Amino acid sequence: MPRLELISFEDGFCRPLLEQFKQYASVPDDSRDALLESLLKTAVIKVQESAGTALAVCTYRVTAVPSASGIVRLYVGGGDIASVETEDGAAVGFDPLPGGKVQVYRRGAAVRVEYTTIPSEGERERLLPTVFRYATALYDGEDSGVLNQILMEVL
Repeated sequence: MPRLELISFEDGFCRPLLEQFKQYASVPDDSRDALLESLLKTAVIKVQESAGTALAVCTYRVTAVPSASGIVRLYVGGGDIASVETEDGAAVGFDPLPGGKVQVYRRGAAVRVEYTTIPSEGERERLLPTVFRYATALYDGEDSGVLNQILMEVL
């Protein structure tokens, strides 16, 4: 089973969205801006991981055993590959492939692929309402059933 880890999230990505989100969620003042920005960040991460496309510049690490043909899928749309290595840190040869995949030249053992996502402006606009709905549900304290239902919209 592949393991996806978020290493970093684009600084300042949520700040420009904050006022728009506050209007959407009917938050009248600035007293909760730090909380709301944190909820937005969480929502962006969850929505982009569910949709398999990047909304923000993030660095991820996926650890997986390559397929029989040496393919590793890069989640969240793939992007610029920084490194491919074994779990003990040895470099592994690779070629990037279209469609968010990488061809590795090592079989049988797990590899770690670190990459930076390339956001899709069109997908960002399409998925922003879902981000706001998810962040609002978090703000309202909705249960996991409601949160999962919102994420199902992006599939």
